[in-house]
Amino acid sequence: MPVFIRNFSLSHIVKEGQLDSEILMDLYKNSAWRHAHGAMYMVNEGKNNLQFIFRAIKEGEDIRILGTDTHYRGKCIWNALPFFNMTDKEADVLSATIAITNNDQSAVCVTHLMNAAVLPELEQGATIEMQVVGFPLLIESYESREDFEKTYTSEDESSPWPLLMGDQKILPLNFMLAHDPDISEEKRAQQENTDVILLASVVLDVERKEGLKDGTYFNVATVMCEFGHLELIYSDEMVTSEVKKGSYIVCSAILHADVALGEYENWVE
Repeated sequence: MPVFIRNFSLSHIVKEGQLDSEILMDLYKNSAWRHAHGAMYMVNEGKNNLQFIFRAIKEGEDIRILGTDTHYRGKCIWNALPFFNMTDKEADVLSATIAITNNDQSAVCVTHLMNAAVLPELEQGATIEMQVVGFPLLIESYESREDFEKTYTSEDESSPWPLLMGDQKILPLNFMLAHDPDISEEKRAQQENTDVILLASVVLDVERKEGLKDGTYFNVATVMCEFGHLELIYSDEMVTSEVKKGSYIVCSAILHADVALGEYENWVE
């Protein structure tokens, strides 16, 4: 789970190709602590709901940071049913990536869980309440669905978008191909980036937010999908045409879902 530099306009925290340790340490020192069954999450929430989440474990009297995530504490709450654990074998013990379906099991998507270890062991068939946000890797804006379809055709080999992308539907294409019994095991094994989803939808609202550093900005576009509303975080440099209310956007994205809600907030006093 990366720190989304471009989406949040965070280029100033990168120094010689690496995250600036001094800036990260300052964020860490000013974090609130959340306990998670023997482990810890340190959450620094700055202005406009931009969060840095440090995953950490105790080693004797010391605390070892395993990794850092960025998140946006937004308004979009889903109730979803996990059905497949996709967590990478090399991931640390506080990370989790799962495939989920909605309540009527009509849709599937993949998401990384923020604060995953606060959850108890889940019973089969139990739903999880989660606050979900999307981080586009590639995003394009059109005047309408028709304009999108005119721009890309099924014969256009340069198109990054398959026309089987339905309106207001999440398509976890790489995940589906990696588990498709109708293709060879070799081709299934070749599928990469199985956590990336595709989405096409009308923009319901756009907000412009000031970033971590004064004078930097990021945008929050709200769209609809089968799971409910979804907020997408992107910077101006990621789009070539304006995204506004009523625009039709198409994107590939990674989803983050914060599960430390309600009884699972677990803040340390």
